[in-house]
Amino acid sequence: MFNGRALQLLNIGRGYSRRLTFQADSNTLNNNNNYFWSDSRPEGFAFELEVVSTGDKFTLQDTNHTASGTLEILQNSVSYSILSDNCCLPLAVSPLVVLI
Repeated sequence: MFNGRALQLLNIGRGYSRRLTFQADSNTLNNNNNYFWSDSRPEGFAFELEVVSTGDKFTLQDTNHTASGTLEILQNSVSYSILSDNCCLPLAVSPLVVLI
């Protein structure tokens, strides 16, 4: 789906058959083909949320909002446990963080 690219989820429509719309490709904002209907496949769909990614960098600030350090995510991994045929639960999120 979407040529294997990770796209930002923009909107989940209302109603029984929900349309999930993802970010448009460049120069296709008014003709976005990056969507699908939630009931369009009998086996369903699965999504993986990614809060931080390898390579993300953050600036640490003190209470006066003065930069006091930099943080970089070097590695990010998530473990899942299958609870039933229809559900997964993240067991652990373990980013490897380095303060620079």
